[in-house]
Amino acid sequence: MRLSRTELNQLRSERAGCLELRIVRSTHTLVGLYRASLAGMDSDGGEFVTCCEEHGTLCSHTHKSIAYDHLPSPESWCDECRATLAR
Repeated sequence: MRLSRTELNQLRSERAGCLELRIVRSTHTLVGLYRASLAGMDSDGGEFVTCCEEHGTLCSHTHKSIAYDHLPSPESWCDECRATLAR
C-alpha cells in the first residue's frame, strides 16, 4: 500500500479519535493509533488503541507512549501480520 503524507493526513482527519496513521514498512499495512473514548472503541484495556486497519486487529494500551511504541511492529500484536511475515 502506498499513500502520500497528504492522503494519510486526510484519512486520519476523517476517522474519529484517530491520532496517527502510518504505513508499516515490514508488513506494508496501514496501522492507526486511536483514543478509544473518541473513536467509540472499548477502553477497558486502556484509553489508547493500536489498530491494524487491514486486518481489524485492536490492541489496547494504558499510555499513549506505549501505543506509539507498538505502531511500527504490528507483527507483534496482529496475528495476520505475523503470519504474513512468516511466509
